[in-house]
Formats: sequence, C-alpha cells, structure tokens
Amino acid sequence: MAAKADDEYVSPSSPAGYLMWHIIKKGWQAGSVVGVAAVLPTMYLIRKVRDPTALLRALGYSAAIGTAATGTLGVLKCTQIDQEGFEDRAYRLHYNQGQNRTDAFSAAGAAVGLAAAALLLPRGAPPLSYAMAAAGVSAVGTALGVAAHVASSSSSSSSSRTAAVAAQQPA
Repeated sequence: MAAKADDEYVSPSSPAGYLMWHIIKKGWQAGSVVGVAAVLPTMYLIRKVRDPTALLRALGYSAAIGTAATGTLGVLKCTQIDQEGFEDRAYRLHYNQGQNRTDAFSAAGAAVGLAAAALLLPRGAPPLSYAMAAAGVSAVGTALGVAAHVASSSSSSSSSRTAAVAAQQPA
C-alpha cells in the first residue's frame, strides 16, 4: 500500500466529533483569554484578592466556564447540521492554517502551564481547589500561547501583505 501524501486529506471517522473537539478547544482558549484579560484584573484590582492560588482558581473557573458554554452551544448547533455539513466543516478546519497554528500555540502554552503547576503549586489543598488552580495556570499558558500566535502571525502576515501590495503596484 502506498504512503499517503502529507497534504492528502483523510476524512475523520467522526466529522461531528472532530467539529465538537474543535469547539471545545476554542471554548477553553476563549475562557482562558477572558480570564486573563478580564477576570484576573477584576479579582485583583476591584475585589482586592491577593492570594495567588485564589487568583489561579478564578482563572481555572473562567476557562472551565468558557469550555462548558461553547460545548453546550456547539451541541445545540450540531443538531442543525447534516452529515455533509459536518464533513465540509471538518475539511475546512483541517486546512485552516490559522486555526491549526492557534491550536498548536495554545496547546504548547497549556502544557507548559500544567508543568509549571506541578512544580510550583503548594501541596495539601483540597483536590478540587488544587485542580482548579492547576487549570488556572494552564489557562494562563493557553492565553499566552494565543497571544504569541497573534503577535507572531500579525507581524509576518502584515509584512507579507505589504510586500504583495508593493509587488502589484505599477512602477
């Protein structure tokens, strides 16, 4: 049997599952970014929370709520999509370089965050408290991964757009 080319698309065994996994990842990313951008400053500046573990737990809850909300909305939306629609969306997601790059950056950030949580979080907290603080550190890593993707892709894509526009202009 011949090996598949790198760019040859192979439909996932469950396009609906593939789409839901994408939706759940985006929910985690959105909850993480909202947590870092809105929840963390609110907790620190307005509510005057100074305990780092409590701040991390709040970030963990933000990411979990984002994941649950998008998962719920995704399930509701999936009731309106037929098999062909799932296959089309799975195909488009597979080839969307921006989505794939965002996912790679955020996954790397989340992994670094979990590793940092394992090394830095104090032991002895109740399991749920510890888990939410670890999720919070992972959420910070996810948000930093998304920010790194945005920062590095916008500068490279804007310079390539500028070069493309300059190449199209008459001399």
